[in-house]
Amino acid sequence: MDQLKNTALLAFAPPGSKVIRINHTASRLVSCDANILWICIDTWRQGQGDQNAFLVIFNYLLVQTADGLQEDLNQDMLKKLQCQRGKATLHVAVDSKIIVDAAMKAKGRNTKEEISLFLQSQGFTVNHISMLQENKLLAGQSIDNNLKPKLQWLSQIGLSKSQVAKAVAVFPKLLGYRIEQNLKPTIQWLLDLGLSKAQVAKAVACKPQILGYSIEKNLKLTVQWLRDLGLTKTQVAKTVAPPLQSLDLASSRT
Repeated sequence: MDQLKNTALLAFAPPGSKVIRINHTASRLVSCDANILWICIDTWRQGQGDQNAFLVIFNYLLVQTADGLQEDLNQDMLKKLQCQRGKATLHVAVDSKIIVDAAMKAKGRNTKEEISLFLQSQGFTVNHISMLQENKLLAGQSIDNNLKPKLQWLSQIGLSKSQVAKAVAVFPKLLGYRIEQNLKPTIQWLLDLGLSKAQVAKAVACKPQILGYSIEKNLKLTVQWLRDLGLTKTQVAKTVAPPLQSLDLASSRT
């Protein structure tokens, strides 16, 4: 597939162009081609989101590119690449940001700025948004397809706007769960246990992590443990009702 892509790129590129192929493992490299520069970066996936780790990778890429294409590059461009080696900071070009934002929109996703403005309109504080951005869970999200439906659903089960914001900020993985497959079944299970809608809403507001617990591997086991102690179903419901108890007898859904 890489070779087919190389051929396609060179077919549309100006004569004399080179393709730089960056691989994660050396095992993926194919035989040398005069028009292809293969670069292996085995630390590609390490320290994702870490600026220092990315600088190491970026500088390695610069070195390999300059060394591999030194006979083909314009001397001024070669000097520019060599001058960038070892620099402690990176500056993202405006054009590259435009390309990234356009790609996000083409995939039906929203930019970082659009998501931040939307969350602010939903009562999220700057600190809330910062916490979510640190967890990398806002990148590539769709407001209409994911964020808006998820926040609306949390409001429908009884959480206030501020409680929704706090729940998502405290438990960012919530944004990765599906409403029908993951969230609704957990809420229904709590209702079937005997909790009222108000108690369920308060439980989620106090400890949103409960929405990440596996019904089979955590919640049912916890309830069975309480029943084995001699508690009735009503007593169990009162035990897990707010203030919610953290009885992690088994792993969560995640």
